[in-house]
Amino acid sequence: MLSESYVEIHQHQHQSSISLYTLRYANSNDNWTIQAIFRDHVKYDFSERLIFTGVQKEPCAILYELKLNEYGMYRIRISQKRTKVSYHYDENKVRQLIDNQSHQFLFDVHFEPNTFVFSPPGRNE
Repeated sequence: MLSESYVEIHQHQHQSSISLYTLRYANSNDNWTIQAIFRDHVKYDFSERLIFTGVQKEPCAILYELKLNEYGMYRIRISQKRTKVSYHYDENKVRQLIDNQSHQFLFDVHFEPNTFVFSPPGRNE
């Protein structure tokens, strides 16, 4: 849940797009999504951009990309669908998009276990 002060931050429309990138080590066939969550719980899904393959069925490095036309405060989350419910693994900090940088790389993304103490898919690297 986002705090009151977080929700009070004004979100702005941006004239040119901003691309966010993050790297995660995981099995490429796992069913999960990395999301950026902005104020009012607006969610945007990252897409798989490039997979650095290794040994089959072993975790590999996956580069994720998200293109946005707005900026402001946000959080990163993994959303994983299971049989009847989705589990969420939130990053433990709030981030700020930088207005004058069109490509932003997130190298320090670490997800917390969810309330059921399941670990997020992949590895924090």
